[in-house]
Amino acid sequence: MLAPLSCEIAPTSRTAADASQAFCTETPRSDGKIFVPSDGPRDAQILKLVCAQSYVADGTSKDHAYVAWHAAFDDRRFDAVRAAMIVVDCEGSGWCRPPYVDVPAHMQWYAMQATPDAVSAELAQSSLPPAVKKAFLDRYVVARQQALADAESIEHSPDAEALFGGPRQVRGARKAYFAKFAADLEVLDATLAELQKADVERRVDPELQKRAIVLRDKHVLACVAEKSFSTYLCWHGTIARPLTRAIAWQAVLAKDALTAKTEHATLAYGQDVQTAAAQIAMVQDRLREGAAGWGPWRVAGVDDGPLEQEVKKLQVTLRPALGFVAGVSPTGVIAFEPSTSGSTSYDCSGEVRYEQTSNGIRSYRPCTVASEHYETVYIAPVTVPAAEVKGVKPGQVALVTFDAKTRRGRLLDTRASYDGPPDRLRMTPLTKADFSDARAADDVVFLPH
Repeated sequence: MLAPLSCEIAPTSRTAADASQAFCTETPRSDGKIFVPSDGPRDAQILKLVCAQSYVADGTSKDHAYVAWHAAFDDRRFDAVRAAMIVVDCEGSGWCRPPYVDVPAHMQWYAMQATPDAVSAELAQSSLPPAVKKAFLDRYVVARQQALADAESIEHSPDAEALFGGPRQVRGARKAYFAKFAADLEVLDATLAELQKADVERRVDPELQKRAIVLRDKHVLACVAEKSFSTYLCWHGTIARPLTRAIAWQAVLAKDALTAKTEHATLAYGQDVQTAAAQIAMVQDRLREGAAGWGPWRVAGVDDGPLEQEVKKLQVTLRPALGFVAGVSPTGVIAFEPSTSGSTSYDCSGEVRYEQTSNGIRSYRPCTVASEHYETVYIAPVTVPAAEVKGVKPGQVALVTFDAKTRRGRLLDTRASYDGPPDRLRMTPLTKADFSDARAADDVVFLPH
């Protein structure tokens, strides 16, 4: 528990004085703790962290503020003040010290990256009174020392590989990813800003949507070819996932049923794992097998329910096709093999018979086959973009969504059999690593209610 700090702050303006006075006279709970909100103005959050002795969840969630801040932390644009707030709130909550072994490794990273000098430099840009800035920095220095000591005390525990090795593995991989795709990330930021503006204005921009699709597809193919990253992460990670969602919403605005359905279906093949927190939780989920008493932090994904509802309104003109591939043309025409379906009816109207069983006498009516009906089902060819059928071979089962009038569609996946797992997502092959990532992501990502 952190030592209490005095809240007798000398503000530099009347506004700041009113704010600090209002907060510092706020009545804490009977146990002396106070709620720290995970959202809202940052200056108000810092005031609470400075003026409270210890902290509890914000009242609307079972989680403390630091949990939400950690889950959303953007390691591309390191925010030293937010990192310091995470450490202060975590240490002040009482849940970040041994024997709670799952948290110190996370706090160690924030504490090592956010040096007091870096926090002080960023705080200088804040409009908070100097006394508040100093009080927060003093509190952070104490919390930081405690966080580093807590991490060191369990760094050689039996679960150290999962607790510390997993996060370091992910941090290193993300650093390499950011370096490798720096150009894509720069374009991503500008493109997402344009897409968000168009969405707010309810404006359809076909050229913008086209650029987003080209950027997303080009990135996914390059990411998969790199082989350092799973296809799952390439599709559902930092760059492709937000673009896919934005492309789907543009298609909804344009009432483009085929694109909207295709992009929403792509989102449904995985969880939203854009953040470091989500990817660390995935790795720890695999590494912790057999460990007792702790588990990876679960993280909230993005609820695409509203998007799904809009897509359902549009997809009345679309049809699915699932069948064995007979052949594929270079121009993207998929021909399907005929399939046979059958049904059998039985006549069970005969006389009742009886037989002795170990549980007594059983009565039954013998049944005979009354009729059999077999039907050959033919699926007419469907044309999809040529890039999507590269590598698709006869004998595979293909799942396609298409427009019933034009028979133009999109390839969603392929598989070895009707009930087998997908071995391809759109234009990219899937491997065992992708199934492992998918299972881990399903374990650690949940939808907020």
